[in-house]
Amino acid sequence: MPNLQTSDPQIVAFAADAITSAGDPGIRGAVPSAAAATAGGDAATMIFEFERLHDVCMHETDMERQYLGDLLALAPRTIARIASLAAAGDAAQVHAIAHALKGHCLMLGANALGQVFGELEHDAERGHLARSRELIARAEIELIRVRKLLEAYLGALPRR
Repeated sequence: MPNLQTSDPQIVAFAADAITSAGDPGIRGAVPSAAAATAGGDAATMIFEFERLHDVCMHETDMERQYLGDLLALAPRTIARIASLAAAGDAAQVHAIAHALKGHCLMLGANALGQVFGELEHDAERGHLARSRELIARAEIELIRVRKLLEAYLGALPRR
């Protein structure tokens, strides 16, 4: 089960509340205690790493709001585009698009989602699209997890 890595106990508490109140049994318990969160973990298994977001955005909430909004708007369209390209057998385009979205996700801290795009990228680079449907389904699941967490987080950000 993915977990959340952050050194900020307030974010851990906020995320736990957001995930629990989301009502999705598939992600309940995905946020560890503050002690477990600060101990770190395997980056490939995290839903979202808020510390990376804060570093990239220099703790500017307006920038965080913009970058996360862009990610949440871009990812569903891009997943649909990858599915279409994979169905058409266009491994080169799947590779290029999965690579770009992987970088965007990992830069902001959406590690589990970025990992899935990394797997798509890796397979497509070798011309292998046999797992693309499975990986696209995993990407959609990870996007749901990220979206629930980030929409709650964005809703709680102060407005300037």
